[in-house]
Amino acid sequence: MNELKVNHLAILTCVVVIQVILFLWYSLFSSFWGEGAMMKGGFGQNLYRLGPIVISVLTSIIGMYSLSWVFRRMQIDDWLSGMTAGLILGIAFNVFSLFTIYSFSAEPLALSFIDGGANILIFTITGLILGAWTHPEDPRTMP
Repeated sequence: MNELKVNHLAILTCVVVIQVILFLWYSLFSSFWGEGAMMKGGFGQNLYRLGPIVISVLTSIIGMYSLSWVFRRMQIDDWLSGMTAGLILGIAFNVFSLFTIYSFSAEPLALSFIDGGANILIFTITGLILGAWTHPEDPRTMP
């Protein structure tokens, strides 16, 4: 069986898709999220600052290389398996942890639905992209 290798172009595509999803999602929910988090001026002011954007890009790169590594170990090699695994991993390891964190930090649980919804969308779509855009190792180049 051919071993899957990292597809750097797919990861770059996922990073760009994540930034677009985050911008659109939090633009849509900015006033409600800002009120829930009790931020003065709403959440929208952070959408255009450089610091959060740089952090978002860097953490997206790390996250997508990590998800790619997990997919390689799971032998995910088609879009449906990737989308399903992304959805399950996003819910199990991200959304549930948000509910726990927000519960202990006394944040409104509505914020975890907003943040969790974004994460479910991100993990599902990037799982689809990484699953569909696989590159098996060429057996002719294997040592």
